[in-house]
Amino acid sequence: MKKGFIFSLDSFFAIILFTLVIFLIYVFSINSFGLNQQYFFSEDLLTTLSNVKISELDLSNYPDINSMVSSGKINYTEATIVEQIVNFQLNDDQESSNLFIDDIFIKVADESLKTAIFIGNVKIYGADPENVKNLLSRTRLAIGKKNS
Repeated sequence: MKKGFIFSLDSFFAIILFTLVIFLIYVFSINSFGLNQQYFFSEDLLTTLSNVKISELDLSNYPDINSMVSSGKINYTEATIVEQIVNFQLNDDQESSNLFIDDIFIKVADESLKTAIFIGNVKIYGADPENVKNLLSRTRLAIGKKNS
C-alpha cells in the first residue's frame, strides 16, 4: 500500500510541476513584447524619407525648409528628403542639415521609440543607441552630390 501511495504522490507532484512550467511559459510569453511596432515605424519612416520629394511637401507646414527653398539653399526640390540630407552632409553644411532634419522630424518622431539616424558612423538625428533594451537597425542607400 505504501508503494502505491508514493507513486501517486510522485505523479501528483509531477502533474503540478508540469502545470506550473506551462503556466510560467504562458505568463512570460504574454509579458514579452515583440518589435512589431518598432519594425513598422522604422520601415515606414525610411520609406517615407527615401520616396518623398521636397516638392511634394506642403512647405507651409515646414517653415525652415520653406525658408531654405526661398533663399536658394535648397535649389533642387525634386530631391528626396534623404538625398537632401546627404547633400547637406557632403557639403559640410551642418547647420542647414540640423534645421532640415528637425523640421521634418518634429512632425514624425515618436519620443517613446528614441529614434536615431546615422549616415555612415555620423549621428545626424536622435538619441544615442546606448543603454537600450531593443535596438532595431534599418538600412537604405542614398546618393548625393557634392556642390563645388
